[in-house]
Amino acid sequence: TVVPDNGIRTELGRDIAVQVRRGSRLRVLRSTLDGVVRVELRGTARFRVDGTAASSSPRLVVYLPEATIETRRAEFQVSARGDKTDVAVSSMAPTSGMPSNVVVTPRATSAHPLQIREGTTLQLP
Repeated sequence: TVVPDNGIRTELGRDIAVQVRRGSRLRVLRSTLDGVVRVELRGTARFRVDGTAASSSPRLVVYLPEATIETRRAEFQVSARGDKTDVAVSSMAPTSGMPSNVVVTPRATSAHPLQIREGTTLQLP
């Protein structure tokens, strides 16, 4: 399923929403029974994953040309342009003491996952 690039908030699943910037492409790969939503992004989009998650499993997985992003709870913007990727995590009000957290795993073979906290931007070359 392709999500429209009209900038309007679209619900991807329970407490998971996205706004896709015009000219970008977001394709929903699958939603599993455990509630994990997997998408593929080319371009720019803003995601919001609300609520609390009882398990340590991600609720949203975003596949990019240069990296994979996973989160249980966060609001963040991703811009994947050519071989450059920016990930900016916004601040959210804490829910049940659970802070926003985004894990970015670059596709480079020796790359380790990077945790991004609220108010932080990561640039991948």
